[in-house]
Amino acid sequence: MKKKIYALCIAGLALMLSLAACGKKDEQKSDSQDEEEQEEEVEGQTYQFKIWADAEDFSEENGSWIETRCNMFAAKYPDDEVIFEYDTCQADELKERIEADRDAAPDIFLYDSPQLNALVEGRFLTRLWGDTEEYVQSSNTPSIADQVTYKGNTYGIPLSANPYVLYYDKSVYSPQDVRNLESILAKGVLAYPLDQPLYLDAFTDARDVVQIPDGDISKEDLDAWLGLLREEPNFLVDADGNGGVNGFLDGTVQAAVSDASAYRQMKEALGWRLGVAPLPVFSVNGVEKQMSPIIQTRNIGVNPDCDNFEMTIALATYLGSADAQQMRYDMCGAVPANLTAVQAMPELDLANLIAQLADRESPGWDQPEEEER
Repeated sequence: MKKKIYALCIAGLALMLSLAACGKKDEQKSDSQDEEEQEEEVEGQTYQFKIWADAEDFSEENGSWIETRCNMFAAKYPDDEVIFEYDTCQADELKERIEADRDAAPDIFLYDSPQLNALVEGRFLTRLWGDTEEYVQSSNTPSIADQVTYKGNTYGIPLSANPYVLYYDKSVYSPQDVRNLESILAKGVLAYPLDQPLYLDAFTDARDVVQIPDGDISKEDLDAWLGLLREEPNFLVDADGNGGVNGFLDGTVQAAVSDASAYRQMKEALGWRLGVAPLPVFSVNGVEKQMSPIIQTRNIGVNPDCDNFEMTIALATYLGSADAQQMRYDMCGAVPANLTAVQAMPELDLANLIAQLADRESPGWDQPEEEER
């Protein structure tokens, strides 16, 4: 009997050892499978982006801004393969090229704010949602954010702003003088590209300084007044947009209206004497009007048919960041739109003015002190 019990115990022990060994093998096998799955999980992905931008953004002379920023973005994903395909496309060619071959359309492209409606209605632009939309609205003044807003929705990231401003010789005019068109013309010659539609719009889209019942200006009255303005001896119709810079250089012009991107040329021409101000007010038949502070923006758009949508949005946001806009200004001279980037600009008078033009009612933007001679 004892022998039988002993035999049974030996058999049971053998069975337990066998089961334990099997369990260990299964556990080792399971651990091996988990390790393989983890290795597969950490294996990098491949992302491909097609990007269209202006020639100046690819210019090696300007530091190849867009390629530099894209490479910086790729460096944020060392485990992934991030591939970029670039092509030069001026903004005014964009819609026609996409329509010609939608399959060859880029994932990310640059467009100008006047193109917004046509691009959205043609389904060339995707709507930005969530954090990206919040970023656009919070990092720009309302007037800048409006440049990428269509029916209440956001369709781009403002990259640079180009408002039209008044440049003037501070040895001729005081800050008070340049607030009014009449006082500007009384003291010197103003160069103004009146025959260019957007500059004409500064008059036709002018707003009331003081609302007067039944005191608005008719189109006929404004046209007649503009005709007289052309004949004013101190009003120079700037045919090619270079009259201001050339006039500052030879002393024949004391004030000029141009866009913000002309700042560096104007500064080279006048040096410490250069002043910058908003467009002035003017009067027609006793009604005072504020010239419209025309603002256009260059924006980053995303193709609604792009692959890897979330990653494409991440790249677009990275290219439109304050840091990216500051770099683009340093490389290309493109005036930033992002408020943080604007505040970091070395040209304090221009930076301050742009912020005011973008949103005149925004508090905290005081005119900087006059530069020391």
